[in-house]
Formats: sequence, structure tokens, C-alpha cells
Amino acid sequence: MTTPVALRAAKLAGQMDALCGWRQVAMGEERTRLGGDVRAAFEALENGDLVAGLHAMLTDRRLRALQKQVDALADRRAAGAAWEAERRRQLRREFAERIERSLTRGRASRG
Repeated sequence: MTTPVALRAAKLAGQMDALCGWRQVAMGEERTRLGGDVRAAFEALENGDLVAGLHAMLTDRRLRALQKQVDALADRRAAGAAWEAERRRQLRREFAERIERSLTRGRASRG
């Protein structure tokens, strides 16, 4: 005669076996799906589609970075050219003022 505890234990063992079987089936399906994904990734690599896309993306990033550097250099050159032009105007003005003072002093001392 089987006790109620033994019956429950046997029923529980059967449920655990069914659960393990279900988990194994689910894991097998997942493995199959992932295998297909991996296979598709390798096919894309072999076709060059993925590599070409990555290369294009990286090239675009690099070109944008270089363009920013060129723009920054152009801005610095423009600022430097403006500073030089202003400095030349200042020097010409100072030079003209010194010449004027010098001529004024010369006239005053002769006069």
C-alpha cells in the first residue's frame, strides 16, 4: 500500500521531469534560433554588407571629425588675420602720430 506522501512525492517527481523536459525543449529552440542568428551574421560578414556598412559609418565619423578640425583651423586663421589687420592699423596710426609729433617739435624748435 502506497502512502499519501509517497503518492505526492511521485506526482511531484513526474512534474519536475516534465518541467525539465520542457526547459530542455525551450533551450533547444533557443539554441536553434541563436544558431540561425549567428549564421545570418556570418553570412552578412561574408557578403560584406555588414562590413561595408560599418566601414561607411566609421568613415563618415572620421570625415566629420576632420571637417570640424578644418573648420576650427579656418576660424582660428580668420581670427588671426583680423587681429593682424587691426594690429597693422594700430601701428600705422601710432607711426603717423609719432611722425606728426616729430614734425611739430621740429617746427617748434626752428620757429
